[in-house]
Formats: sequence, structure tokens, C-alpha cells
Amino acid sequence: MLNKASEYTCLIPQNQHDREQQLRGMIDFALVDGEFAPAEKELIKTVSEKLGFSALELDAIIGQYMEKK
Repeated sequence: MLNKASEYTCLIPQNQHDREQQLRGMIDFALVDGEFAPAEKELIKTVSEKLGFSALELDAIIGQYMEKK
């Protein structure tokens, strides 16, 4: 999946709540094995930019997940 990430199309939700839900879903999926691989983080960063999140917003959301660990 990561090797072909550039080939996937993604529909961008029209409201902020749905965008955040989509991003959080990706983070949940990436952490299913208990690790946040660098390639997973890079893919999530790319998608988050397309969803309109800044790097600071993404870091804050990821930080929330890491605090729960």
C-alpha cells in the first residue's frame, strides 16, 4: 500500500469534522500493530496536507494518540 500511495485517489470530505475523522482513522490503522512506522507517518503527513491540516495540527493530533499509549 505504501509503495503505491501516489496511485490512490482520495475523496476529500466537505466539512472539518469528517476530515478529522478520516485522518484519525488513518492514524488508528497505522497504530494497529502498536508502532508508528516512518513510512506510515509520511503517508499520513501527505494525506493530512491534502485534507487541509497544517503540520502543527497534525503533530497535535498525533501527540494525542501518543499520550494515550
